[in-house]
Amino acid sequence: MKTTTHQSMRPQRNCVPHATSLPLDHTPQAPHRARHHTSTTLRGWGLSPAVVDDAVLIVSELVTNAYLHARTETVGLELLLDAGQLVISAHDGSPTPIDVTTPCHTPGCEHGRGLGIIRTLAHAVGCSPTATGKTVWALMAV
Repeated sequence: MKTTTHQSMRPQRNCVPHATSLPLDHTPQAPHRARHHTSTTLRGWGLSPAVVDDAVLIVSELVTNAYLHARTETVGLELLLDAGQLVISAHDGSPTPIDVTTPCHTPGCEHGRGLGIIRTLAHAVGCSPTATGKTVWALMAV
């Protein structure tokens, strides 16, 4: 799969916006590829190691959830850095929305903790319908 990177030349608040997207096939290697891409990209953009670590964990949870639950042929990962905000999003082809606000409270529950981790690390989390499925996103201050 090809990685697409775009850097806008429009300055905003003394920074140049950055964006990258990575299409991922529905394979067990997708989360690993997404983590590697995120780590390499964000370090290249000059973000702190702590921000990179948190972002990699968010990406891992988003892509793993899409891989396990959406069961679509591909997942799209996008990273956008602009004006001190990092938007991390995973797009899949399933139109079924997810509730990003409700954690699993069932005793012995082995799933449902990933979105709680994302809510802890990000200052906003959401799920938006798209024409071809949905996008689950997290917003971090950097």
